Amino acid sequence: MKKITFDTISDVLRFAISEEQNAIRYYTQQAQSTTNYEKRTLWEQLATDEIRHKAILSNVLEQELLGDKEINLIIDLDQTEIYHSEEVSDLNEVIYEAIKAEEQACKMYLDLANITDNDHIKGVLITIASEEKAHRDSLINDLNIQK
Repeated sequence: MKKITFDTISDVLRFAISEEQNAIRYYTQQAQSTTNYEKRTLWEQLATDEIRHKAILSNVLEQELLGDKEINLIIDLDQTEIYHSEEVSDLNEVIYEAIKAEEQACKMYLDLANITDNDHIKGVLITIASEEKAHRDSLINDLNIQK
């Protein structure tokens, strides 16, 4: 199991922004590669949400709204590897991997929210975590419809 340890909140934010960008690329690629309208719409909505998440996180980082508090946060990178794979042929595998990545994103944002003392930023991070959970639920629903 591949893990990464973060020493500062800024490090976590940079990683989260990078993962949001990877998710945007991945979901956009999935949308472009499907001819199924419902699936394309799902992938496009996920990409749009991730674009918004990236913008929010970038703003938090740029304005140093969380400061650069020292932390000790460990993230399991195995859950986010789907965004880095170039080719996955089985649609169910794509969805399963995306579900795992969304679960990890949710956990990361909740962990980060627990670290900050800023109530506004805590609320923003909890909202993003909730949206990542909603992404997971949408993907699970899509998977169940296929069965």
